[in-house]
Amino acid sequence: MLGPSEVATYLLRRDLISPTQIVDSDFVVHDLSRRNRNYRVVCRSGQSYLLKQPAERRASHTVAHEASVYAYLMRIAEGTELQRYLPRSFGFDSEQQVHIIEFYADAQDFDQRHRRTGRFPTTLARELGGALARLHRSTRIPSERRDELSKANPPHWSLTIHRPGFDVYREISSANLELLRIIQQSSHLCELLDEARESWSTECLIHNDVKWSNCLVLKRARRGSRTRIRIVDWEMAQYGDRAWDIGGVLSSYLSVWLFSMPITGQDSPDRFLELARYPIERMQPGIGAFWQGYEALLESNSSEANELLLRSTRFAAARLLQTAYEYLQGTSSLTGQLVCSVQLALNMLARPREAAAHLFGIRLFPSPGLG
Repeated sequence: MLGPSEVATYLLRRDLISPTQIVDSDFVVHDLSRRNRNYRVVCRSGQSYLLKQPAERRASHTVAHEASVYAYLMRIAEGTELQRYLPRSFGFDSEQQVHIIEFYADAQDFDQRHRRTGRFPTTLARELGGALARLHRSTRIPSERRDELSKANPPHWSLTIHRPGFDVYREISSANLELLRIIQQSSHLCELLDEARESWSTECLIHNDVKWSNCLVLKRARRGSRTRIRIVDWEMAQYGDRAWDIGGVLSSYLSVWLFSMPITGQDSPDRFLELARYPIERMQPGIGAFWQGYEALLESNSSEANELLLRSTRFAAARLLQTAYEYLQGTSSLTGQLVCSVQLALNMLARPREAAAHLFGIRLFPSPGLG
């Protein structure tokens, strides 16, 4: 297991930094360890790096898996538009289980950028839509392999959040027990989650954890140049439903909106909407631009685009439940925002067409023959 004091020697041995940089102390090592043993190495005069190493042997497969995903993506993306949305991988050390990835010292993630400015730019949103569309289009699975890959790549766990296995109860928080009780009390919500899971289609490689914190905005190379973004943290990537990635972006907007409401037991729900720091109406141009950026690269007709948007809306609802569950792990009580997340998820699953129009500001294409 690498310690902070060993990082410089390790990178020197792999010819990723020079002896001069060590002599001049031209780099700084930051320990970012959480689930993994992570080190950020910032070099002032050269390339910066992120080193990932599993903190426990049982977690080693996630780092190795991410390294294999990067190797695959770098191979298929070389020379294409997809390449500019991916950090470079500098290789995987299978002996020490270390994956070295390009790090951007001057980057902000979407969440930091949006909260700092209070704005939700259409340019960033459209670029992210195009990035995901290129990923999904470049990794499309031939129809004859879909059944085989769907067995090895099941739908996301949050689509069965209402049917937890016994292992879940070993580490679950009291607040999450209450959340599960609320979800399971609604037979309609449980049925809708089952229907959403049945709609899952294994189509292509998906990131599987698209959220604002995994989308980076880099400084422009020069004034007037194109916005540069990168999608990071591919540990959960698998073959699956492209609508899941789209739904991840849509739910990021909704979560920021919900958590910006000062929800108390003293005001009516209408008052919550009025007091939201980030009103959904302010986000809708960005949401629309994201969908337009994705839709522009779709190779499908209007009815297929409609079906994809509705499926993405339902999956965005499931992502809200996932966000609530993850937020509550380790806490003891529910908040008003999380209870509202459950209710909003139910409404979106039950009426995805209305949710797309009224929440996201996106209207479906007219059905053929209806003008």
